[in-house]
Amino acid sequence: MGKLCYELNPNCLVRKMRQGDSPCPAYNKIECCWEIDWPCILKTLNEEDREFWKNYFRDNCHRCPVYPLHREKIDRMMEAFQ
Repeated sequence: MGKLCYELNPNCLVRKMRQGDSPCPAYNKIECCWEIDWPCILKTLNEEDREFWKNYFRDNCHRCPVYPLHREKIDRMMEAFQ
């Protein structure tokens, strides 16, 4: 599969946390952010957490160093946050 998003992004906020204890579902599941079923996850979150992730991705994905490497996959993932 290659490197995971949090391995490729030196600025990832959760990469130094213990997997399973971070706020990031991708990191906790040892998957890339674009592989997570975000629509399903968003449905299980309270409104505050749902808005956090929507804003986080909207504000950060296009600046992430991983974005140019996986642009199409990340753009599809971002559709879940519309």
